[in-house]
Amino acid sequence: MSLSHAQSETTISTSQLFTQLSNSVKSLYNQTQQEAFANLEIELHQKFAEAERQCMAKLLEQYDWNYPSFFSGDKIYKKVSRNKKTYMTLAGNVTLERSLYRTERNGSTHCPLELNTGLIEGFWTPQAAKQAIHLVSLNTPADSEQIFKEFGLMSPSKSSLDRLPKSLNEHWEANRLILEKKLLDVFEIPKEATMCAFSLDGVMISTRYAQVLPGDSRWYEACCGTVSYLR
Repeated sequence: MSLSHAQSETTISTSQLFTQLSNSVKSLYNQTQQEAFANLEIELHQKFAEAERQCMAKLLEQYDWNYPSFFSGDKIYKKVSRNKKTYMTLAGNVTLERSLYRTERNGSTHCPLELNTGLIEGFWTPQAAKQAIHLVSLNTPADSEQIFKEFGLMSPSKSSLDRLPKSLNEHWEANRLILEKKLLDVFEIPKEATMCAFSLDGVMISTRYAQVLPGDSRWYEACCGTVSYLR
């Protein structure tokens, strides 16, 4: 589907946004004798994070359509609603209005903003999803939730972090052979490699945020494999 930029109303201009940010930073500079540095460091970080979220909202708005209808391919898409929705970005939650369209009565809806920006599962921006997947591959969703809170930017819930890999895995499994072939096509064996070693193993993992009681059945074996190229 070919979509273009939206015409949307904004509540504050970019210049006003940066003026407010500048004034907030100057105000913090004047508190250096009254407030502890650690508190000011957190507040300064939060000021810039809020400015980034507002900028991100403006950026996302450019990818929305707000027209009564449009024609794509051999179908006419008619607007059925325009309401607010929250998305997860690198800067955190961003809430804005977007339009939904249908090609037939009671049919599935299509969101130009989500299609144009390549949002993952209708919620995550691509880079936000990439960070989330990386972190939950190393930690439990519960631990990842706490880590993101310490970072002070996006702060997804453990339930959102738990759903994301499961949703992506469904897409992967549905197209596994095709995707694996694409990976093999771009993978290059090191020129200096003279030997190839394969190892397979299994490990028991918890499925409930590491809160498993003795005798609990929520342990499953996860298989893992490693391919090593040696000189």
